Amino acid sequence: MTESALSGVALIGVAFVSVAIPVLLGAGGVLLFGARMVPRWRLRHMALRRLRTPHAAVVAIDIAREQVVRHLTGLITPVRSRISRRHHVEQSRDERCADVLDSVARELRLGASLHAALASAIERHQFDEWQWLAQAAQRGDPLTTIGADDLATRAIALAAEGCDAVCATESAARTLRANAAIAADSHAAVAHTRASMNVLAAVPLTIAAWLVVRDGGAREFFASPPGVGCVVGGVALHWLGRCWVARLAREARRTEAAVPDFVDLLALQVRSGRPPALAFLRASDSATGGLGEATRSVATVVRDG
Repeated sequence: MTESALSGVALIGVAFVSVAIPVLLGAGGVLLFGARMVPRWRLRHMALRRLRTPHAAVVAIDIAREQVVRHLTGLITPVRSRISRRHHVEQSRDERCADVLDSVARELRLGASLHAALASAIERHQFDEWQWLAQAAQRGDPLTTIGADDLATRAIALAAEGCDAVCATESAARTLRANAAIAADSHAAVAHTRASMNVLAAVPLTIAAWLVVRDGGAREFFASPPGVGCVVGGVALHWLGRCWVARLAREARRTEAAVPDFVDLLALQVRSGRPPALAFLRASDSATGGLGEATRSVATVVRDG
């Protein structure tokens, strides 16, 4: 190949390279920035806007979330308070009496008199059922003449008679709390029984309603005199069953505490310094129920010799 041919090939190669480089650069620019070239200030503005957009979106999302949470809280709080009030379990009378007796025992340990301790404890716990007792204590009336119709008032009467007042009130409070715990367990068992009864009562009613809606023969049967008789008989039996279960539930909730009450009273009489026979006679006078009749019969035999 001659020198002129080599120089021509070299010129063609240089021209090709000089043309290819701008084409490649332009294609890259088009792929990167689109069909048109974007100025530098425009690129900077676009970059800043893209940086600000996520932050603005996050701020908007946070604001919206706070508003939604505030709105839902306003809707849920009243419902939750109503549910908590509905399911709030109040203290039983035995538990409230036990709290008052514990306060009386603490006041007595601090050196207060029985009258002052009773008035202070009843006022502190706001026990309305014993306001008459608080008024009697404030007036200074003898507490041995109060109507002792339960364990708590009998313990107070024994404390006023001269036995160990702290021991009397604490023993009565302990027995009352045990009775309250037994009553709570019985109430829980009765709640399960009531729930089962409601389910068993709802199943036949649901099946009967479904048959009436879906089956024409069932509708005709329940519209006929035999069907009406079946419905009336089923409702009557259902009502009788509910009454019977409710009666059983009430009986199950009762806590007969005659034995522990009598034992506590007997122990208090003995601790007060009375002889065992005299303590038994005094405790039998305040016993209730069948146990009271049995102890009084025994006391009669003891008196008669």
